[in-house]
Amino acid sequence: MGYCFSKNVYLFLLFRIIHGLGFGISLTCATAISNEYVPASRLSEGVGFTSSANTIANATGPTIALAILGKKYTNFISLFLLLLVISLITFCFSFFIKSSTKSNVDKKEKQSYKGIIICMVFFLATFSQGAVNNYLTSYTKDLGLGNIGLFFTITAVVTFISRFFSKRIQDFFGMRKLSFILTLIMAASVFMISLIKNETQLFLLAIPCGLATGLLFPIFNYRIIQTVNASQFAFATSIYYCGLDIGYGLSAIAWGYVVQYFGYHVIYVLAALLLIVMAMIDQIVYKKI
Repeated sequence: MGYCFSKNVYLFLLFRIIHGLGFGISLTCATAISNEYVPASRLSEGVGFTSSANTIANATGPTIALAILGKKYTNFISLFLLLLVISLITFCFSFFIKSSTKSNVDKKEKQSYKGIIICMVFFLATFSQGAVNNYLTSYTKDLGLGNIGLFFTITAVVTFISRFFSKRIQDFFGMRKLSFILTLIMAASVFMISLIKNETQLFLLAIPCGLATGLLFPIFNYRIIQTVNASQFAFATSIYYCGLDIGYGLSAIAWGYVVQYFGYHVIYVLAALLLIVMAMIDQIVYKKI
């Protein structure tokens, strides 16, 4: 609601801070509660589906937003009003959600902070993915391409479909090897974005991008949750989303400076290289945790 009435950047940033605070806490709690309802024997699958909800939302959100904003990106009030309605509906539904986390907490139980180390590796993935989420629209506009909302739609569809065979893939490769493979696929996809010439090439890259993020991000979520007991799911989930939010947030600033001095192509090359470095570090972390 505040965005609709913001007349200067300072007021807009104030509401942005309030928005970020509410979004960060509510998303963490909602994810933790969702994981409570998953049987322990199928936790990796359940975490995958829960994470996919966030991944699909991030993928389809830009497509819907671009359609509402129009060709000249001017219909922001309409976009904010739609988001307000969605937020109010979500708020009403939240009253029907129950959680047993508070009653199960053992005050004598020590919290494990091993998940923070895994989160630091995960941060590199989200920081690199931020180059796609934050700058792809501007990049393709600079290339003179049309509406690329279909890229995010394809990514969402592939991400959703991947959830149905993720367990089989994990059992076949093992999480350690699968994480390495997925990170390399993600790196190759991000690098190829720097070479695109038309919409078709970009849309084709949405398939490996959706597959990699759709399977890799839930694996990190699951690994972080595995470092704590069931009563600490909210704590572990908050660690996961710290890596997600800080990675996306800082990438918007950092890649912006890179674009300013070196152009869009460079950010995707650097993001791909960063993912390769992450793959190497992650294999070391796997041995320790």
